[in-house]
Amino acid sequence: MTKQVKARNQAGGQMSEMPVALFILFFFFLFPLINMVFIGMAAVTIYFATVTNVSRAAKQPDFTTSLAAFFDEANLINASGMTQFLKMTPYAGYKGCGSDLFITATDTGTGTSASFGPNTGVTGPVDPNAKLYEYKGVTAYDVQPFINLGAVPFLTGVPGIGAPFHLSFSAHSASEHPTGLATANNPTLLSGGTSGINLDNPPGLDPASVAVSSGGTTWLTPDVFQSIDNSGASINDQTVLSVAAKEPDWTHTSVQVSDGDKIYIDYKADGSWENGKGSLVASNADGANSTAYDDSIEKQGFMKGKLGSVEFVMGKSQQMVLAPTGQSGELLIGNFMKGGLSSKDSKVRKAYKNNKGTMDVRIIVVR
Repeated sequence: MTKQVKARNQAGGQMSEMPVALFILFFFFLFPLINMVFIGMAAVTIYFATVTNVSRAAKQPDFTTSLAAFFDEANLINASGMTQFLKMTPYAGYKGCGSDLFITATDTGTGTSASFGPNTGVTGPVDPNAKLYEYKGVTAYDVQPFINLGAVPFLTGVPGIGAPFHLSFSAHSASEHPTGLATANNPTLLSGGTSGINLDNPPGLDPASVAVSSGGTTWLTPDVFQSIDNSGASINDQTVLSVAAKEPDWTHTSVQVSDGDKIYIDYKADGSWENGKGSLVASNADGANSTAYDDSIEKQGFMKGKLGSVEFVMGKSQQMVLAPTGQSGELLIGNFMKGGLSSKDSKVRKAYKNNKGTMDVRIIVVR
């Protein structure tokens, strides 16, 4: 009888210790571990945002356009569902977006570097013959704990557990148009080492947006700005961005278009996508016949635009299109596959993931 009582007492003691054990398990191991996992996810997201922001800036023809594209890209990340899900809050940055843009000039002879910024262009002459110019993006966020244990006295104020965790990353990308960093007061240096003469640019002409990139690849229409200027029209908006072949949703350009505007489109000469099911078919922005998600042979892999509710082709052969009548707003573009962009059909979206390649696109809106 005594042994049975002792056995029951021991069992009861073990049961009474269970809540304490669970408390220790959850508050000291499980909950902090969950928070650390989400902080890791936030870190990957922030680094991706930094690289995306600065890559978009580096493609632009001048610093003003680069800063605007950098800001737009940062805002797209901030408005994304992932940012909200991970409880990420931008920390300071240009106009509160959480990101700042710098320019680094490295002397190729001495290796010394100078930094300009944040969010200002180069002060002093620009010399692309003697210096390498890079954009540097710095992004910072405060990440709230996914499970906030701040109410626990001894965990209050612990970053990532009971208080926000501060994360910051930086990324570099070489400027594709270093001459565009020059201003009227800070002209580009010529090969002889003296400053160029300050000349007033013709209205609407953007001579900084020449065709050659840092890799030597030319645009298909290198004289597009000269043609626009000769027509007497003025440029209302412009940008340069990359469109991935495997992106199943519309790509935001941040370019605003109104009814009656002319939209000029240009592509890098080496730009191509590989599209289709099974054996991929190479195509430029005009597309090519390839196997669709339902095994039919269709012309797909061509660039398509969308303004308002109207979709239209923006292939290589369409160097200029008129904005659809009665439509205005942000221009969206993307690689068209059978089933359409932003399709909800899982088979269509899966087919997009098989594609490869990116295409650089230059968009100029003339009014």
